[in-house]
Amino acid sequence: MAEIEPVLYAALDAAGAVLMRHYGAVDRVDEKGALDLVTQADRESEAAIKALLRGHFPDHAIVAEESGAEGEGRVRWVVDPLDGTTNFAHSFPVFAVSIAVECDGRTVAAGVENPFSRERFLAFEGRGATLNGRRIRPSTEGALARALVASGFPYDRRERIDHYLAYWKAFLCRCHGVVRLGSAALDLCSVACGRLDAFWEEGLKPWDTAAGALIVAEAGGRVSGYGGGPYRPGDPSVLASNGLVHDACVALLAEVAAGEGRLTPRAGARAPPERAPRSRAAAAACAGRRRRRRAACVPRTRPRRGRRRARCGSRSARSPAPARPPRCRPRARRRSAPRAGSAASRRPRAGAAPPPPRRRTRRPAP
Repeated sequence: MAEIEPVLYAALDAAGAVLMRHYGAVDRVDEKGALDLVTQADRESEAAIKALLRGHFPDHAIVAEESGAEGEGRVRWVVDPLDGTTNFAHSFPVFAVSIAVECDGRTVAAGVENPFSRERFLAFEGRGATLNGRRIRPSTEGALARALVASGFPYDRRERIDHYLAYWKAFLCRCHGVVRLGSAALDLCSVACGRLDAFWEEGLKPWDTAAGALIVAEAGGRVSGYGGGPYRPGDPSVLASNGLVHDACVALLAEVAAGEGRLTPRAGARAPPERAPRSRAAAAACAGRRRRRRAACVPRTRPRRGRRRARCGSRSARSPAPARPPRCRPRARRRSAPRAGSAASRRPRAGAAPPPPRRRTRRPAP
């Protein structure tokens, strides 16, 4: 083990440098299948890892994603030079290099590195798991209803989309949220460090999960198949969790497998009421009412500042308010007798004799 560690670190460094050199500048993307991509970065990263391993351990076996299995021996290196090729091809920074070391069929060392975020996950059998040198632990969430889980879609999803969506539907209805990162190795590492509470997927290859499964187990989590039994890299399905929600996930996966998407309601849950089918005439009448309501409404416009927004169905939205009828002319008020001393009382009446002229008197000068 002492001679394996420095070579593992060097292989992660070399592959990460290759990926970052190509990141954001992928010129050519080849297709191994309808949805399985491969880039020049995959090939160069794998070549750098294999050259390093062959220089130090020529008698070790290597199984890699792009070139397959080479050699035989008690020690085997399981290499994924670029996990998350689709993300890498689209310059989405969720991808990783994944390397695991097996001895007599048992994984004893693992390393997963995201060169973009400079996060390196390491695990050695019996020594725990670390992230950039710090010990990591899974989350302590014990309720599936409050869990954040992750999954992925295998390459045959176009042919079996209903099958995979049945599992997504089940988890979406029973937990806080479901995410898809696009890298199974980083999904497993996220479970190990507590970012995720569980991860499930099927159809993964040994290089996808060999390193991540050991990291989860050494961190204190639990890894199994869908049925809860022991997991070996390359098995048809994998389920990883913090250990506290594992049994609930196994039960939910079994429920979906039994019904293939027709989930049975929880115990004590009230079944939704059955609605009687509507006749064609009733449906036509309902559609007519909707059309009339839409026709009566005018499109909303942005209200001016300080004005009240007109709601659909209100008088201001249906039509302008009707004009008020003209007000009647007020009656002429009867004239009453003028008050004494007022200006009107000093005016002469028609036919009356004029008042005598007022006599002016001069004051004597002092």
